[in-house]
Amino acid sequence: MYKNESKITEDGFGVHTFELTIPSITKDEFERIAMTAENTYIGNDGNSIFIYPERRGIRFFLNHSENHFYNIKAIVSPRRLIDENSQPMDILRAYDDFDRLESLINQFIIECLGNEYSIDSFKLSRLDFCVNIMLSESFSAERYVKLLKRSMKYNSCAEIFEFSEKDTDSDEKNKHSFRIRTGDMTFTAYDKYFQLENIGESFDKISEAFLRLEIAINRDFIRSIEQTYMEKPDNIEIVSTLTSCSERFFKEFVRHNFFEGDYYDINAMKFLIASSNIKQKAKSTMLDYADVQCRKQSHLSAKKHMSKTLGSKSKLKKMYSNFDTLKVYPISVSYRDKHGCKPVSGLYRIMDI
Repeated sequence: MYKNESKITEDGFGVHTFELTIPSITKDEFERIAMTAENTYIGNDGNSIFIYPERRGIRFFLNHSENHFYNIKAIVSPRRLIDENSQPMDILRAYDDFDRLESLINQFIIECLGNEYSIDSFKLSRLDFCVNIMLSESFSAERYVKLLKRSMKYNSCAEIFEFSEKDTDSDEKNKHSFRIRTGDMTFTAYDKYFQLENIGESFDKISEAFLRLEIAINRDFIRSIEQTYMEKPDNIEIVSTLTSCSERFFKEFVRHNFFEGDYYDINAMKFLIASSNIKQKAKSTMLDYADVQCRKQSHLSAKKHMSKTLGSKSKLKKMYSNFDTLKVYPISVSYRDKHGCKPVSGLYRIMDI
């Protein structure tokens, strides 16, 4: 079992899940599929029918609305589909067999929906990039989720999702996960072991703690990629291309949404600032900011406070640049943190950016 501070799993960067959608079908077609499909379940809302083939890794949803719109969605967990011995943590890699993946998807589409359907009857409507990070017990996935939530560089337009109070154990679930939508992408960080235990899924632990990061891209983003092709690509071709680009995509996302540097407690942060070669006036600004951010719940609120204090975007940018120079993340480990004062590696170090 892995016991060091942090390391990406052997799978590296890849894809965990993708969604295929047929936006509109007729009522007659909806009823035909619902009547002939096996292993079906009615959703709690009474408007959805779930179809679960015997093999893991793919499931279908027939949906209809009060306005009499009907559609079909397929949710594919590709690694689980092509490898029956895979673990729930495993992800699709760029070197996996995409021809076999396409063949299996088509097999179950025909089996569940009928001979007139194939993977290219659908539109690729969502895809989740993924990377798994093994952590030590002292690192704690819950601790890292909290750090990412406080330190991500999102703006006021971003939408943060939390589990509703109606959800069982919502407080615990919110402690172990963080999800935010920015534009056409949704970023999620969560404690994978906690999630698997919560849903009663069996698995083999490969490290003391386990953090999963996902970036979901939506149909608008996927369409923009499809438009770069000379001819309309097959869905499996898009999935293959995106999987091979997953590392580059993740690193670009991290560069855009997180600062360089590692996390320190407030005392270590202020010591590193004070003992640096940065000019005294700039040090004073950074030390003032260090005190401010310690009292804020997020980087956004600390940034807003400091922006008013400095009165200049260029001064704020220069201050953050100085933190990058020191390789110190401008958000400290919470003073209530129970894991000690040891520095915590930032995403730049973990992903070798």
